[in-house]
Amino acid sequence: MKSADEHVTDAVIAKQAAEWFISNQEGGLTLAHRTSFLAWLKASPVHVREYLAIASVAQEFVTAVEKSEYELDELCTEAANEDNETVVSLYEGVNNYLPDDNVKPGKVNERRSRWGWAIAASVVICAATVIAVLQQNLSWFKGYEVYRTAHAEQRTWTLSDGSVMHLNSDSAVKVSFSSAQRRIDLEYGQAYFQVFKDSKREFLVKSGKTEAVAIGTEFDVYHKNSATTITVAEGRVAVLPGLDSATKNHAAIPEREFLRLEDPLKTVELDAGSALKIYQRDGVVEQKKVDLRQATAWLKRQIIFDRQPLGEVAQEFNRYSRVKIEIEDSGLRAMRVSGVFNAYDTESFVGFLDRLDGVFVEKKYNQVKVRSKVIKVENQK
Repeated sequence: MKSADEHVTDAVIAKQAAEWFISNQEGGLTLAHRTSFLAWLKASPVHVREYLAIASVAQEFVTAVEKSEYELDELCTEAANEDNETVVSLYEGVNNYLPDDNVKPGKVNERRSRWGWAIAASVVICAATVIAVLQQNLSWFKGYEVYRTAHAEQRTWTLSDGSVMHLNSDSAVKVSFSSAQRRIDLEYGQAYFQVFKDSKREFLVKSGKTEAVAIGTEFDVYHKNSATTITVAEGRVAVLPGLDSATKNHAAIPEREFLRLEDPLKTVELDAGSALKIYQRDGVVEQKKVDLRQATAWLKRQIIFDRQPLGEVAQEFNRYSRVKIEIEDSGLRAMRVSGVFNAYDTESFVGFLDRLDGVFVEKKYNQVKVRSKVIKVENQK
């Protein structure tokens, strides 16, 4: 039978194992942290055993929670409730749980029982913490990690290979790294990658059927329902549009700014300052030179537009604000405007619109309607 001191040691190691497990699944560990983690594992076989146990328990808990009729939040609240008599803090007077010669056997058993509940409660709380992370990222057990941003949210992560990934508002990616390949699946939204050089593993980004491969470069991928645009800021990127002959259609696209490629089925190599736009529905692939300051302005939380249709500019602002801007008139939507704004400063943009000649702006609680002014001319007798 283990002594109380041994139980304390086991509890501390279990807690450390849970913390390392959570840190690993959250991702973004620095080289120093990864080195510390390996040193911790090598320090004792017990560390390895506890870490594997936490991983196993986490998997079983995930399965149980998915099938349980109880809410996880309710279970966690119950487990962490200070008024719950079955929950005892592990670090609240450890000596209270050591055998005492002056205590009767019944009391010792009672305290051992309380100690057992303390261990059980700590395991529940540790497991609940792990599950809270895994519920946001249950796909880890399927071999990939999911990163998301909410509306009007931008975030940056350092991936396990040292590459840096920036996600724009309303975006989601799946990241799956192996010894042979680094793969990113952009499910929707926009992402910018600063790729760490690794000649042994290609860095592949998929958006729909489109694939982009880069080694030691920086590039942007913007996935919309209508099209995917890949912009290279530094280095070179090889892009395979992934369109089959059935989708290849040279239907005209209004106000084309890109140069259409003769054969959209071949791999295209892009240099810095170039962009490739792939229209999924029409199967049209177009390439052009771009203003990188404008194309990557979102990284600085800016929107830069140079003679762009007002309707497109309003859509960009709607990505970063809960106040929706609606351009009611088709003529206004096509009107070309220029400017530089803070992406989150919708009020300044609305003020800009209000100062335009012939434009009427109606402000509501969570909506701004923009339409042409109606000039009434009275009949003169």
